[in-house]
Amino acid sequence: MGQPNCQTTPGSKLALYDKYRLSYPTQAIHRLLPSLSIADGEVCILELGAGTGKLTEDLAAWSPKFRIIALEPHGQMRDFLAQKRLQNVTVMDGLAQHIPLPGESVDCVLAAQTRFASVQSLSEICRVLKPRGSLGLIWNVEDYNSPRSFQVQTKWEEQLRKFIWALDDGQPRLKSEMWQSAFDSSVAKQLFRLPLNLETWRLS
Repeated sequence: MGQPNCQTTPGSKLALYDKYRLSYPTQAIHRLLPSLSIADGEVCILELGAGTGKLTEDLAAWSPKFRIIALEPHGQMRDFLAQKRLQNVTVMDGLAQHIPLPGESVDCVLAAQTRFASVQSLSEICRVLKPRGSLGLIWNVEDYNSPRSFQVQTKWEEQLRKFIWALDDGQPRLKSEMWQSAFDSSVAKQLFRLPLNLETWRLS
């Protein structure tokens, strides 16, 4: 997943983290946003766990009509993102479990490298979405840090993945696929149109 523990990321390393962390493939963004019916028009987008703003930058560059609320609980990351002064982006403190916005106030919720995996988070997301709103999730993941169900390309990545899995910390990262458990709940089935539309892009 790549997202560091928000309580342990030293502020002095945020610039390096932001500089060298992979951005999201252009073709993935061009596929994601139209699938959420937000590619055109004036829409309000809530980004959960915005971090230093890797996805936020893509959203701000996509359309001057987007109004983006970037929610980030980690103070230093939040300040780092705010200092970028991205167009039409409001940076706020908050968690997926407790979104500081009124009900039915956003057209779309987006989350990159997400770690939230609870019915409470999904209920909050549904609360702030307008009727017929959409939820989009996106990840960058290396083969060696992928779920066991993913096919790796080389033997060394397969061995490294086995080693990383042996050190699993129990967090709802993409590789554990724990995040999907919340969508399997009876509550989620009442809140969202399921099953999820999942797509994978592989970069050579």
